[in-house]
Amino acid sequence: MGHRWRKWQIGTLGLIVLAGAIVFLTLWTPPGAPTGPSNPSPDSRPACANKARHFGALRQWVKATFRSAPNSEQNGSAQDRPKPYEAELIRAGARPKHECFLEVAKRGEIDLLFLGDSITDYFTRPDRGRSVWLEYYGDMNAANFGIAGDRIEHLLWRLQNGELEGFSAKVIVLMIGTNNVRADGTDEILAGIEAVLREISSRQPDAKILLLSIFPRGGPESDVWKKVASINSGIAELADQERVYHLEIWDALLDDEGALLDGAWADSTHPDTKGYEIWASEMHFKLLELLGR
Repeated sequence: MGHRWRKWQIGTLGLIVLAGAIVFLTLWTPPGAPTGPSNPSPDSRPACANKARHFGALRQWVKATFRSAPNSEQNGSAQDRPKPYEAELIRAGARPKHECFLEVAKRGEIDLLFLGDSITDYFTRPDRGRSVWLEYYGDMNAANFGIAGDRIEHLLWRLQNGELEGFSAKVIVLMIGTNNVRADGTDEILAGIEAVLREISSRQPDAKILLLSIFPRGGPESDVWKKVASINSGIAELADQERVYHLEIWDALLDDEGALLDGAWADSTHPDTKGYEIWASEMHFKLLELLGR
């Protein structure tokens, strides 16, 4: 009996230690990881940047295992939600970043603004593109208003709710649409991007817009890759080269075989640090030209 009791105690203690380790690794952030909304600065320190995701796979497993059931009223079905050209209220999890962006916007002094989803968002994440961001844009009065998971309709809502107020940008860099690819048609996505361009032009009439094609995702033989390529053909046609300028850097992110360049991608959709370096380098001289530098 005593032997079994000790084994039970040891097993229970082990489970407690394991549970504690999971919680610690899920919540822990190393020193020096992100600044936050308490210090909104649009230039030398990316104010609203996400934390570095150490132990990312473990975090995702914990969240997937223990998260509550989705709120059907909030999320809705694909058929119920707005089309890309119709603004949709951002998700609850995105609101803290939106509030941080509003604080940055109120301070003004934004000459260069990036708008987009996670691909843009992670440009200021410490374990992804932050070092590149600071090298290229740390002295440009630049701000990053990207939110991971955003679709076109979420960005449209953000622009209609304060993120373009309080400053007058010289250049706005826009890449959006990758999160719409699976659920929406090509024409709908292009109409959504066009709606975003109109919103920017209306609220930031003096800004030039650098419109980027959506980055490749998946693999060359996948349907999503081919659909993104088709969407990009339409995106290029939205530029008038007077107020809206188009930039395509698709090939720079691929290897000689036309696949995702090894070492430049964190996964099949998001660049790693090398990918952000390629992005910034390919865009650099065009940005300087548009900024009048």
